[in-house]
Amino acid sequence: MKVPSSLAIAAAFAASSVAALDAKFYGINYDTRTSEWGGCKDFLTIAEDINVLRGVTDNVRIYGMDFNCS
Repeated sequence: MKVPSSLAIAAAFAASSVAALDAKFYGINYDTRTSEWGGCKDFLTIAEDINVLRGVTDNVRIYGMDFNCS
C-alpha cells in the first residue's frame, strides 16, 4: 500500500500521542486525492485510511470528493 509520508507520520505520531495521553484528536481533515494531478485514491485505499484514522479520532472531514473519486 502506497501511503503519503505525511499521513503515515501523522498516524504514527497520533497513535503514540494517544497511547501517551490516553486521548484522541478532536478531528482530522482527509483528502481523497493523491499527490498526482487529478489522481484519486481507490475505494480500498480510502477504507484502509479511514480504519487507521478511526483509532485516533471520531471526526473526519473529507475534502476532494471529485466526480471520478470513490
